[in-house]
Amino acid sequence: MLPTLPIALLAAVLGASDAASLQPNNFTRILPTVITPNFEGWGTSLAWWSVFAGQLSRCQHKKLIDLLFSRKAYPSLALNIVRYNIGGSPPLDATGKTPADPLLGQYRGVPSMQKAPGVWDWTADMAQLRVMAAARDEGASVFEAFSNSRMFRCIE
Repeated sequence: MLPTLPIALLAAVLGASDAASLQPNNFTRILPTVITPNFEGWGTSLAWWSVFAGQLSRCQHKKLIDLLFSRKAYPSLALNIVRYNIGGSPPLDATGKTPADPLLGQYRGVPSMQKAPGVWDWTADMAQLRVMAAARDEGASVFEAFSNSRMFRCIE
């Protein structure tokens, strides 16, 4: 028997506007034998979790990366797409918190590499870059960039 996805899962994937057209008895069949030419794989957006993960010890970091991206270790999700979050938060203080927004707390602010117009600090986001480099080393092959918010200095 082929697996089915319930409407609640489809609604979460499709979003509210598309979900409104679904009926409670609608299901989608997954056909593992059907391959479409446009499927690139699957992956993750780095953002906040990688700010945390990038600061783990070497051993803990390796275990996590293996679970997510490895093509050799088992078990692994073998993710191949990585979406890098272009940070918009101000520089983190010594405790890892975002000074301009204490509600963000530790690991939730993704620091911007642009400190001022024309001034860049390419080391500001080393935790996320560490995760991205490890994913690449484990076989991730598609890299994208996105931003959840505008630069901190644009909203001051």
